[in-house]
Amino acid sequence: MLIPGIGPKAATSLLMFFKQKSNRELLTTLQNYGVAKVSKILPKPAETSIYNGKKIVITGTFSQPRKILIAKLEELGADIMAEISPRTDYLFVGENPGRKLNRAQALRTPIITADDEKFPL
Repeated sequence: MLIPGIGPKAATSLLMFFKQKSNRELLTTLQNYGVAKVSKILPKPAETSIYNGKKIVITGTFSQPRKILIAKLEELGADIMAEISPRTDYLFVGENPGRKLNRAQALRTPIITADDEKFPL
């Protein structure tokens, strides 16, 4: 099973964590004390958003910190990816973009800049 943004090393570490009975017991104990699962406390993505379920890559610098842009896009249901691929739906481009812009252009990936009306900030 592939999980976007999780590489083979992280996947192996997660698998090893959950294979240990003591870790599973700890999680059960925390849940019994009222610690909620993350999926229960995160807001649901806006189903009407044009970014819901879309794979987005970000390159360059923006007027606001990148983490704010990422948080907003995730709130709108986007999946933030680290690299451009044929499956990338949009590339968000800021000032001084890197090699991702060239790759996106070669793949004809739609590009959104901070001046674009689709830009979420």
